[in-house]
Amino acid sequence: MALPKKSGTCSICKKKGPTEWHHIISQAHAKKTKQFNLLSDPNNVTELCRSCHDQTTASMVRKRLTKEGKPIKKTTKSKPKVKSSKKSKPKKKMPFSRTSKSITKEWNGTVAPGYKRDQYGRIVPKDAMDYARDRRKK
Repeated sequence: MALPKKSGTCSICKKKGPTEWHHIISQAHAKKTKQFNLLSDPNNVTELCRSCHDQTTASMVRKRLTKEGKPIKKTTKSKPKVKSSKKSKPKKKMPFSRTSKSITKEWNGTVAPGYKRDQYGRIVPKDAMDYARDRRKK
C-alpha cells in the first residue's frame, strides 16, 4: 500500500509534530471480514499524534491485555518464538520432593531412609504401611 506523505499534523487535535498512521477500520477486522481492499486503501488511514493514537480502541485494548498479563494475538503469521531459556537450563535435582497425591521422599531417584514404596509404587513412610497392614490383620 502506498501511503500518502505525512503532513506532520494530527487529524484529531491538530498538533504539529511526529505522527503515526492509524487504520480507521483495523487490519485485523478487514482480514476477518475478508475486506482485503481496506488493507491497501489509503482512505482507510489517518494521521495521529502519539497521544491521540494511544487513545484509540485498539491501543486501549492492547494496554488492558498487557496489564492483565494476557498475550496479545498478532494477526500476521510469523515464526513462533521458542523460549530457549527454560529448555537450556539443566534441571536441579531436589533432595526431597512432594507431590499432591502422596508424600514422596526421594534422594536422587532412590527412596530416602524411613520411607518405602507401597504396592502401587508410591513412596510412603515405613510405619504408615505397617500400621495399615496391622489393621487389616485384626
